[in-house]
Amino acid sequence: MGLKERRQRERAERRGQILAAARGLLVARGLEAISIGQIAKAAELGVGTIYFYFTNKEDIFVALQQEGLALLYDRIQDACRRTPSAREALAAAADAYLHFSREQKDYFDVINYFIASPREAFAPDLKSAVDEQGGRVLTLVVDIIVRGVRSGALATPDPRRHAVMFWATLHGLIQFRKFRGTLLRDDDLEGLYAFAVARLIVDLEGGKK
Repeated sequence: MGLKERRQRERAERRGQILAAARGLLVARGLEAISIGQIAKAAELGVGTIYFYFTNKEDIFVALQQEGLALLYDRIQDACRRTPSAREALAAAADAYLHFSREQKDYFDVINYFIASPREAFAPDLKSAVDEQGGRVLTLVVDIIVRGVRSGALATPDPRRHAVMFWATLHGLIQFRKFRGTLLRDDDLEGLYAFAVARLIVDLEGGKK
């Protein structure tokens, strides 16, 4: 490995070290309670090193969200690529999201933190960058629905609205994991999730099944 490649790898590792430290702090303390100094301490790096890679803490958390959303996009795209019908593709997308929430829990928690936040956490330009990445994920679902409408398998005058409703329902149900010992004591979350996905798809099919 040459010097240039070694330096690139070291920078990528250092950047990943910073993001991992920030990810843990965000879930434990919340955005407002975190400082660059705390991130530097958790990452075992100097404050100056943090600023070499990122402008401020908001820049760090935008990078975290973008990484998580990029991973999610790849998962859903890969899952849907192997399905022949719109119905199966929607079911595969839903299943990919559920597995992502478990297998990439840290990234899911970061994404959810900012979705659930009662106020805007970022300046407009940073928010736009995150929303653009999230929009790519939503577009995958929109494209599936549009494909289904064109084939005659699905029926909706507004694929985008249906996609938003589909995604919001999935995300909301995943949050119900916290109620397993109370509201869902006598229910199975995975079964409820599958039931909701099936009903949403039936609605898109015009209630034919």
